[in-house]
Amino acid sequence: MVQAMAGVGIGLSGKTPEQLTGETIGESDVVGTTSSAQACLVLPVQRHDDWLSEDITGKDLDGVHAIRDAIRARVERLVADLVPRPGDDEQ
Repeated sequence: MVQAMAGVGIGLSGKTPEQLTGETIGESDVVGTTSSAQACLVLPVQRHDDWLSEDITGKDLDGVHAIRDAIRARVERLVADLVPRPGDDEQ
């Protein structure tokens, strides 16, 4: 994963995944998860998108790239949904 993310300019060297906590969830309006285990949590947020994704374990770099790119596309769609477009507030 570190190598796959470095390929798009995101440095993960020395980083470890962080578990969602009540505190981080409480500070969020929107939460996106990629793990069915986290999807079981009760998330008191305005919006929770659960993106079931394949596990990268055992995948070659091309397989990891495909999963990374699918998640990236989902994040880009989420951002597009959340960011107001010019004229959205006009009636």
